[in-house]
Amino acid sequence: MVQQLPEATAERRPSWYQRSLRWLAWLGFLAAAVLNSQQASFGAVELLLLAVAIGISIWCVASPLGGPKLDLTQPRHVLGEFVSRTNWALVLIVAGTFTARRR
Repeated sequence: MVQQLPEATAERRPSWYQRSLRWLAWLGFLAAAVLNSQQASFGAVELLLLAVAIGISIWCVASPLGGPKLDLTQPRHVLGEFVSRTNWALVLIVAGTFTARRR
């Protein structure tokens, strides 16, 4: 089997700084919500950060500025050897959670 790169599509991916900005916006909203969790509802700061995070997410989806999106539709498009990427820490946490519930 000959390995080859797939052809680029007309779609684009979000760039690294768009993804970073989206992460920062949502984590900022989450931090503000946790810091002000004594109140029963969101205050002005939390609502503003929520609106900013939603706006940034919509902007990233509407106008991605990264490289072209590649469709890996054929097995020959996958380059390199298969490498198992099992997150063993997550497996142990989930296993510990389920065994703790049974006790």
